[in-house]
Amino acid sequence: MVTKINRMMPLNMTRLLKRLQFRTGQSRDVVYFRPPVYGKDSYGNETGEVIVNDITLPDVPAYVRIYQQQDFVLQQGGHNIVGAARVYLPRLDVLKNNPNFDQGNNVYFNQVEGFDKIIDNQQTIFTVPVSSTTGWGKAVDVNATFTTDSGTTITANLGADPIGAFYYSSSANNILESDRYTFQIKSTGTTRLNKFSIWSGNDSNYSITYTINGSNGLMIPASDWLTVDVPFISGTVAASSSVYISGTRYGVAVSTGSNFNYISGSKYYRWTISGNASGNKVYLRNLRQYKSIEWSVRRVDDYNEEYICLDCVRTAGRDDKLRRAYNDG
Repeated sequence: MVTKINRMMPLNMTRLLKRLQFRTGQSRDVVYFRPPVYGKDSYGNETGEVIVNDITLPDVPAYVRIYQQQDFVLQQGGHNIVGAARVYLPRLDVLKNNPNFDQGNNVYFNQVEGFDKIIDNQQTIFTVPVSSTTGWGKAVDVNATFTTDSGTTITANLGADPIGAFYYSSSANNILESDRYTFQIKSTGTTRLNKFSIWSGNDSNYSITYTINGSNGLMIPASDWLTVDVPFISGTVAASSSVYISGTRYGVAVSTGSNFNYISGSKYYRWTISGNASGNKVYLRNLRQYKSIEWSVRRVDDYNEEYICLDCVRTAGRDDKLRRAYNDG
């Protein structure tokens, strides 16, 4: 079965820019994120049980106008606002009816809510190279060869035993400053992505692993590219991150090996797949780890037939020296 994934309808950028003062680099693709809601015990304390899943919409076209870079005045809630911006997004009905998300299956997304998150790429920390096949390989349990297409896409050509892991390996790469990991994937035939991981050493004890749908995985689409965008975070986190395909949510659980650390860098990027036919292909592109800017929605400034304008703030900033000092996400 071929899964059709439709791309997000773009902003009418020409009309929008006529109304605004344009600056280079303000047109972005962002992640619209609503954190999960956790249950509470009889004392009102949050438990680890997710009762409302997160909403994660990557590749949302946006126009970001930053009007405040730094402000260390303490607010009433005890936080510092370290930045402010107006973020222009497609109309709400466009977001809600994105076929990859399917509002009919996700009734919780009825409107923009206070402190929904707009996640932007502040800085790309490391990009996995796909311009050549150097560094690309396979585990002993899978039969695959690798080719590159125009220097932008790596292709894993699966052989007679298309079940197992393939990977990119290199010497250690600095990824300390990154807090998110993203890539795009598609395939031919019926191939499932069960999990993916980043290793800071030579075995799984040094890994941070993202397990999809309780190891059942998801069917990799064979038409349009599927964007996966997840937090790069240590510890053990239940399926509180998501990948959506045609309205179906696939929970992504995060776990780390006993020896995983940020300081050692990344040596392996691995994808574990399964299938029942040789000759299938898996395509990967735009693989990168990045340092994000997380904007929180404070109010809706404008909502019309062309776009919505959200007034957003940053109430916390990452301090990379603390991550280096404590090796903590």
